[in-house]
Amino acid sequence: MFERLNAMQREAVTLKSTLAVRDFWRQRRNESDGPTRALIEQVLAAAEAELGAYDEAVLHFPYGAPALREAAPALPTRETWRAVDAADTIAALAASRRIVLVNEAHHVAQTRALTLALLPRLRALGFTHFAAEGLDERDRDLAARGYPVDSSGIYVREPLYGEIIRTALRLGFVVVAYESATSGAGGRHWP
Repeated sequence: MFERLNAMQREAVTLKSTLAVRDFWRQRRNESDGPTRALIEQVLAAAEAELGAYDEAVLHFPYGAPALREAAPALPTRETWRAVDAADTIAALAASRRIVLVNEAHHVAQTRALTLALLPRLRALGFTHFAAEGLDERDRDLAARGYPVDSSGIYVREPLYGEIIRTALRLGFVVVAYESATSGAGGRHWP
C-alpha cells in the first residue's frame, strides 16, 4: 500500500501548483477504496491545508471521528479542572526535561500554533535542537538559507509549518529532519 502511495507521490511532486496537486489527490481518492483511500484522504487534506482550505481539510480527513469521540472519556468539569496557558505550562514542565515532543495534525494548521508559541520559550530554556517530521534530509542548505523551499519537505508550503521552520532557524535551533526520504529506509518515503 505504501509503495503505491509513494508512486502516486512521485507523480504528484512533478505538478506545477498546489491546486494541481489537490486535484490530483481528489482524482486518486475517487478511484480508490479501503485503506489506500484513507491514506490518500490524509494527503489530500494536507494539500487543502496548504491552500488555506482548512475547513475542507478537516471535513475530508477528520482522523478518527466519530470513532475517537465514541471512545473518548468525558470532558473534565469546571469543578475538577482549570484552564491554563498550554505554552506556559509545557515550558514550565520542560525546564526539568531534556526532550519535549509536540504532536500536530498535518491538515489542521491550528494545531501548529502551539509549537510556534513554544519555540522561543524552549530556546530560552536552553533547548538547542528542533526535529521535525516532513523535512527532507537532503536539503543541506536549509540552515544557511534560513528558510525552507519546496524541496525542503512535504509540509513547508503550509504557512504555519513554514513559519515554524523559519522561527526555529531564526532562534538558532539546529533543525533536524527525522523522517528519512531515502527509498528502502523503512516506513514511508517521499521523493
